[in-house]
Amino acid sequence: MVAKLLAAMVAASCSSGPPSGNRVNKHTHSSNDGEGDYKFVNKYICDADTSSASKSCAVDMKASCDGFDLHMVQSFITPNGTETPNEWFSYMSELHGDMQTFDQFMHLGTTFYASDLTQHLEAFKSDGVKFMARKHSSSGMYSLLVSTASAKVLEITSDKKPSSSSSLFTEWGSDECPSAHVWSNFDLTNTTTTLRASSSLPSLTAIGVNIAATATSVKDIGPWLEKYKISGSKATVETDGACTFANIEYSNAVVRYVNNPSAKIGSRTVEDYEKYQMGVHAEYVGQNKGWDAFMDNHWCVGVSHSQYLDETAKLWAADNVSWHAHKTPRVSSVRSVGHRGESIELNGLIDGSYLKHLSGFDFCTPCTEKSC
Repeated sequence: MVAKLLAAMVAASCSSGPPSGNRVNKHTHSSNDGEGDYKFVNKYICDADTSSASKSCAVDMKASCDGFDLHMVQSFITPNGTETPNEWFSYMSELHGDMQTFDQFMHLGTTFYASDLTQHLEAFKSDGVKFMARKHSSSGMYSLLVSTASAKVLEITSDKKPSSSSSLFTEWGSDECPSAHVWSNFDLTNTTTTLRASSSLPSLTAIGVNIAATATSVKDIGPWLEKYKISGSKATVETDGACTFANIEYSNAVVRYVNNPSAKIGSRTVEDYEKYQMGVHAEYVGQNKGWDAFMDNHWCVGVSHSQYLDETAKLWAADNVSWHAHKTPRVSSVRSVGHRGESIELNGLIDGSYLKHLSGFDFCTPCTEKSC
């Protein structure tokens, strides 16, 4: 399927939805160290910049990756409730530790495909970057997992055995939900590797959005997306031992919500994180108004041009799903609180039948509008 994925990825951007069929446009993470995330992503993952927001208001890292884009946002303005992003992401970073023991929050991040992991592996070793090296022998897939400054786990996977240090790769453990890291059902044969503009490392193609989730979220996310016509071509729930995960296939990528109770966890659980985000959203986000720092945890659906975002926003309003819409000459967006904590953004066409008098996203006000 990745050959089909990659063909759809080449010319698409995060500015709009596709002419037909839904796609993944980007994966955005809230951050407690925007500059640290930027330096890591720009060096090892994709070419990135932080020029889109005033540094006094936010560090808005945008990385232009093949497949879909990766964003990380550290806001100094928007409200975050009683527990800050720094508290949560510092906790996750401590949980990740030296990246030798898998934990439940390692399912929170983004997956990239590389035709060969060798150069990235050697770079991580040379630079002292902590990493986890795993393989799935029955599928022939190899994976490197690394953590950014704000504890976002980036998984780089390949169907080619590294030409050096392959002995470092051990089999996925039963408590690591092996099937949630396998992409061998994709056709990877037509992928190409090109050099990046700002790095000697080969380019990577973003192919997966990963969300650490409760069993309830895993069960419900597929029907929720289908209800609002923002799902992909196929949505299933799969099981691997005690682990269950929703697998939502879009034209260019796969979104996975993973519940893995067997993996390590500390004092704060995935359920705690879901509940906290839902509580903050309920306090600060309403119908086409408001924002909070955890709304920056979202993935973005480029909605087919066969439907307008007005229709979805109207349905959300009727169902009391909070959302906030923005529009610039380049992009129209409706960002919702999503389902059970993880926010979901829509890019696409607006006909003005319901969404009216919209402005651009303002990083320098707590509500993202010029006037709150």
